[in-house]
Amino acid sequence: QISQTVLSAALHALAKAIGDCPHDLTIRIDIGAALTERRLMALLVNRLCASLRSRTRSLSLSVSASGGYLRESDVRSLRAAAREGWSTRAVSLLLGTHPRVGAASPLRYLPSAILALVLERAAAESRIQVNFSTSESQAQPSQANSTVLGDDLEFVQACI
Repeated sequence: QISQTVLSAALHALAKAIGDCPHDLTIRIDIGAALTERRLMALLVNRLCASLRSRTRSLSLSVSASGGYLRESDVRSLRAAAREGWSTRAVSLLLGTHPRVGAASPLRYLPSAILALVLERAAAESRIQVNFSTSESQAQPSQANSTVLGDDLEFVQACI
């Protein structure tokens, strides 16, 4: 079970880095059947949700897993987190125009057309796209010389 814990810790660190990275990202995580404990998948999903909420740059994230450990409820949570991150920032900006909350904010003096442009530009710069695929069957082990980042997680687990 140490290999599961080590793999989970590595995936958790990757998920945290996704939220902390200040650059546009395209990431594919192919877990396959490497994580065989539901609680570890749940921890990964929670960390990914937190990262998606904090992202301020564009992200294209694809996650695939087999064995039934990535559930439909996890997928819904991750998609909701991707939407929540943007809406929270948009509401924060718009609060600057509120008569009481934004009383000291210079945003109150901007025309609504300018605020709309700022929101449109920010939305374009922080677009998050998430894709998921699951399979109930056991995945075949990946080759050690895989060229796609994440395809070698089962190989890494076998080496631990």
